[in-house]
Amino acid sequence: MGNASRKDVEVVEAAAEAPVAQTTTGASGRGWRPRRPRRLAAVLALVVTLGVAGAVVGQLVVDARERARLDAVARLPGAVPLLDGPPEALWTLPDGVTTADLVGTTAGGAVVVTEPGPRGPAVAARAATTGEVRWRVPLLDATSAPPAGTVLDLPPGRCDVGDVVVCLVVETVSTLGADEGDAPVPVSARSRLVVLDADDGTVLAERTTSGTDPVPAASELVGDLVVTSTPVDGALRVDAVTTDGAAAWDASLPSSTAGARTFLARLDDHVLAGAGDQLTVLDHAGAAVRTLPFPESALALQHGDDAVLLRDYTRPDVNAPTTVVRADGEQTVDGEVVELALDDGSVPGLLLTSPDGTRLTALDAAGDELWSRDSGAASGLAVLAGRVYSGTGGGMVALDARTGADVWRSDQVREGPVVTDGAHLVAMGLRPLADGRREVLVLDRADGAVAWRARLPAGVQDVTAAGGVLVATTGDGPADGPATVLGSGSR
Repeated sequence: MGNASRKDVEVVEAAAEAPVAQTTTGASGRGWRPRRPRRLAAVLALVVTLGVAGAVVGQLVVDARERARLDAVARLPGAVPLLDGPPEALWTLPDGVTTADLVGTTAGGAVVVTEPGPRGPAVAARAATTGEVRWRVPLLDATSAPPAGTVLDLPPGRCDVGDVVVCLVVETVSTLGADEGDAPVPVSARSRLVVLDADDGTVLAERTTSGTDPVPAASELVGDLVVTSTPVDGALRVDAVTTDGAAAWDASLPSSTAGARTFLARLDDHVLAGAGDQLTVLDHAGAAVRTLPFPESALALQHGDDAVLLRDYTRPDVNAPTTVVRADGEQTVDGEVVELALDDGSVPGLLLTSPDGTRLTALDAAGDELWSRDSGAASGLAVLAGRVYSGTGGGMVALDARTGADVWRSDQVREGPVVTDGAHLVAMGLRPLADGRREVLVLDRADGAVAWRARLPAGVQDVTAAGGVLVATTGDGPADGPATVLGSGSR
């Protein structure tokens, strides 16, 4: 054996994806192939098929979640309709109507607008894509000829949009004082509170006052209730009716001073109401939950649908405290609370503040600081899908809402309040084009990449979200000059 010649042996490995099976001869003399390789191939094919199917199902789940997220964002007051292409001019607001008159969007896709009429204000629903009037309802006919020496005040009224449309309009006739600086003294007033079907404008319920009857100071649509506040004999009457006009509850809140200022605002499904130097939180059944002081120097502002801010604006220091009032309690923070253009609730309890006017600070639900960073002046921010989007500090920046870290930054757009459809951010281009016209950029929310660019109509200076639509404005402010509704042409 030691003299046996040496041979090199080559080992050949069969390809794993194509195994070779031996042929065996049975008693019949016919050849057959073992079934195991075929079974293995079938199993492998099934695994591959299930893997592909699983990936498809997983993507469908992701897509369904994303669609649900976008649908939820679309229902928020600060959002605009989803863009699927470059925005273009759709229709122009009627004469005398500004972005301040755009109230909100109905579930059927109509924009509710308060409009001047030949005899007084009206409320109308217009198709969001064409501006076509779907319905229009006069709110209150103006007094034809007020007495000599008096002035007539008939503002367009205040409306809320939900499952119904609720409007309150008040006409006041006042006498003029002897001196130029004297405030007008009301001598008579009348009002109309009306609940309308959002689809066709049908009047579902209404309440009117005239002459010397107490006139409502404010109204709020709170879930399925219409809540009004009315000064009566040195107190504040707060009552609620269902959207068909049936009485729900009635409360009387004391006022320290006759004719003192009044206040009414939503706190989720509660309300905050008061007159004089005291505010009261009332639950959905009208029961008083607690009271809190309302100093004469304090200004109360609605913050979203679930909070009210109380702040002493007579104090010159920027880090003066702000009290955040919610249905379940109060929270006091240093400095101002940052105004939000939109908050989708993706970071529950998140509160953004500016303690010194230059820094942006994030607090959690317990009031503990999550992060703080230099940001410049901050307002009109958006909290969306776990990020904070800011159009301040030079362009647009996306921050991780829990850490404050930069996710992306764009220097192609101009600073300004954040406008979003949930998937994109819409902002003015940094500089005018060669012909002097402005350009609007649509950025992908995920990475800030430019999805679309579009030239705006001549004279447009800015874009904003108002009443649930994207609007291009021509004046120095959002309520100045004619405005044009923008959207994707295919929508």
